[in-house]
Amino acid sequence: MHILRYIRARNWPVVAGYGLFIGMMAIGYFYNVTFVQLGLKDLGERVLGLPQTEVARQMALLALLTGVVALTVGWLMQRHGWSLLLLRKLQLALGVIAAHLSLTVHIALRPLIRYPVIC
Repeated sequence: MHILRYIRARNWPVVAGYGLFIGMMAIGYFYNVTFVQLGLKDLGERVLGLPQTEVARQMALLALLTGVVALTVGWLMQRHGWSLLLLRKLQLALGVIAAHLSLTVHIALRPLIRYPVIC
């Protein structure tokens, strides 16, 4: 691991970047499991009354779309050199946070939803 090299060299900005990245990934994973996977499953099955297979299909479609977006953004970051710019990475992280916030608001408003939206 390169982080030990940066700690020994007292390169604190790089160490803080590692910590920020690891923290963001841990929070993103927790958010994804807690709110997205469990919340959307509950929304589809309990609130909207969709069958389990339809909810699973929609979740698979969401996972596929997420994978395509992640690969596309990774390719764009590599092609344009964004992976070297901290400000650009933070701007992309802000976009992810905005998307998660919109999902959270959608899940929080689920008692008001009466009809399913089929993709």
